Amino acid sequence: MTKTGEKIDPIVMGDDFTIQRTYTDVPTGVTITKAWLTVKASDRQIDADALMQLDITTSLTANGQITDADTTDGIIAMVFKMPRAKTALATPNLQYGYDVQVKASDGLIHTMELGTVSFVRGRTDAIS
Repeated sequence: MTKTGEKIDPIVMGDDFTIQRTYTDVPTGVTITKAWLTVKASDRQIDADALMQLDITTSLTANGQITDADTTDGIIAMVFKMPRAKTALATPNLQYGYDVQVKASDGLIHTMELGTVSFVRGRTDAIS
């Protein structure tokens, strides 16, 4: 069920960045209650040391939202919003690992996606 080898390439450091994900062929019968996008420089890092860990639910927040939580049709969807304050902290041209995990209403945790993401410097520093 886990999609592996995915790439998000590249994100400009200091940009706000939105990641939309839709997963199909998901087992039916549960509702997704929470999801996480975690970006780390190393798999050995603990979550507290990650570049970012965004958690979302079905309520819209600054981190994003689960937009289709019911697995009745075998599909779930979500949007994560990476804030510029976090992308600005990245090291340019370093391959970071990321994953997307979800928690289902039955309490089970599933990793939906594993991949890498890189960040590059932009040419403009202006933000106003």
